[in-house]
Amino acid sequence: MHVTDSTTVMPLDDLVHTIRRKIAERPGRPTQIGPPQPALYTPVSEKELTQEERRLGFNLPPLLRRLYTQVANGGFGPGGGLLTLRQISPKVDQTVATLYHQLRGARSKRGGKWQEGLVPFAEWGCFILSCVDLSGSGAIDDPCVVRYEPNMPEAATHAYLKGHPFRGEGLIPERDRLSDWFEDWIQDREMFHRPYKLEA
Repeated sequence: MHVTDSTTVMPLDDLVHTIRRKIAERPGRPTQIGPPQPALYTPVSEKELTQEERRLGFNLPPLLRRLYTQVANGGFGPGGGLLTLRQISPKVDQTVATLYHQLRGARSKRGGKWQEGLVPFAEWGCFILSCVDLSGSGAIDDPCVVRYEPNMPEAATHAYLKGHPFRGEGLIPERDRLSDWFEDWIQDREMFHRPYKLEA
């Protein structure tokens, strides 16, 4: 399964600096309705990060920890941007931890199971999500990214994967490394359609 073509990994400091520079070139944060909002959300504190990781049940990878505490509380990136880590409205709670537990609960109610440690961190609209695998089955510091496609039932997922490992209904490989996912965005590469073009 070829979902990455990068053999070198940009150092973490350089990657965070480059992401900051890209955001500075395109200020604001994306929305699904209308033009970008004028400013990014305030970054979370170390205390808030620890609280949210405790609520989630997993430590986030170093890159996401740095972005949430040093850049912004979500709202930047491709598609609809990164999910928020800290709740920004008392009426709306679509934070990383909340969505993770909602996905696990909803899948359980339908008699299925959401993979433990598969944590959503970015959204594309229509509840299509990019998730990091924090289950410990791969690299913890730079985990793989998995796309959740809610409109892909189990039979279609199996057919799409062509025998490759099945993680669950609607879950398909997106990138082998989180750092590659962000480099794709930095380089303005097409990101939305790529996961639907699985190579044999």
